Amino acid sequence: MDILDKIKQFINDSIQSLFIQQKEDISHVIHKEALSAISDLKSFIGQQVQINERDMANMHQMIFSQNHNIQNLIDKLESIQKSIDQLKEFQVKELSKDIHGQTLTHEPRTSIYYAKMVDSENPLGFKIGNLKSDNEGCAFKITLKDETEGFYEIVNDEEIDLVVEVLGGYDFAYNCIKKCLEAKKHVVTANKEVVAKHEELDKFVDLYLLDIKHIDPIKHKKLTAQENKGILAFAKYLEEKNIPLWIRHVVVPGISDDPDDLRNLGRFIGSLKNLKALDVLPYHTMGVNKYKELGMEYPLEGLEALPKEKAEQARHYILEGVRETRYK
Repeated sequence: MDILDKIKQFINDSIQSLFIQQKEDISHVIHKEALSAISDLKSFIGQQVQINERDMANMHQMIFSQNHNIQNLIDKLESIQKSIDQLKEFQVKELSKDIHGQTLTHEPRTSIYYAKMVDSENPLGFKIGNLKSDNEGCAFKITLKDETEGFYEIVNDEEIDLVVEVLGGYDFAYNCIKKCLEAKKHVVTANKEVVAKHEELDKFVDLYLLDIKHIDPIKHKKLTAQENKGILAFAKYLEEKNIPLWIRHVVVPGISDDPDDLRNLGRFIGSLKNLKALDVLPYHTMGVNKYKELGMEYPLEGLEALPKEKAEQARHYILEGVRETRYK
């Protein structure tokens, strides 16, 4: 090996030794830095966990405190309501006694009004603005009583023999109707829910007025948005109970005046053995102004009233169906 080769060999050995040493130094530095970073990360995570645990503990404490406050408020409200109920009960007892401790019979505060006609779109069945203080030219006498004095004052008033139920609703209306009937008073009601759920009222009934808007189920639903099967079933139910029935049918031009539909209506009502009367009424436009006053769109806007002779013709078609059923 000549001197040049020896120099090359020396240089290679020196460089390789230097690289090895630098590699070891770099690895040591990287390892040290990595351990330091991992340690810092662990410390940071630990701190965050501690912070979160403190926050969760604080949150739980706040929730518990709020629940406790809410429960205290509920308890206070219940206590207040109980006190109010006790005061009401005490007041009622005290007001029911005179100065000698004897029970009094309170006379209800009454207001007497008179009216010419019924307005079914308004409370009590009458338009309050049309009520009069004198009876000149009037057909109805209306006695308004303070409801706090009790409905039973009406029941016990022998001068009242006709009661028109327009309360609506269910429970209170049922009790009123029943008490009036038991007191031998005449009751007029259109409360279908009460009638449907309480068969025991049937024994008091003198007559049912039943409107059949249309005999065709599809046309009936289009006209009223309801099916007619319940109405027809109710008519059959009344027949089974032998309760007198009065059928009413309003003839609306272009809607319920088809001769075939009218004959089919006649065939149905002709099958009812309890049928006592039939009203075939011409469509009128008296409801238009009511809708305008209430700010409502009239569904039959523009439809003219039906002439009476058209209603008579419709009645003729219905009676054809009745005779077909009864004398076939």
